[in-house]
Amino acid sequence: MIKIKEKFLAWLEFEKGRSEKTISAYNFELIRFIDYLKSQKINSLEKIEKKHIRNFLTFLSKTNGKQGRARALSSIKSFFKYLVRENFLQSL
Repeated sequence: MIKIKEKFLAWLEFEKGRSEKTISAYNFELIRFIDYLKSQKINSLEKIEKKHIRNFLTFLSKTNGKQGRARALSSIKSFFKYLVRENFLQSL
């Protein structure tokens, strides 16, 4: 997942022209999400389900406010749209 995350971040920079600050924020959120998935013994994209994203956001609610959770969800949604567009996944 890490290599695909890096490809996504490069795509954001070079294809979408996102700022360094935006890319850094996406990277931070995706690292937290991937770490959460690993803690749940989910190590491949194909095993991720919508419930895992919901559970992650619930997990974040213990330490993050509404804006932090919204930023995390936005990052995850963008990442999964990229995965589908680039044929890493069929859909979520």
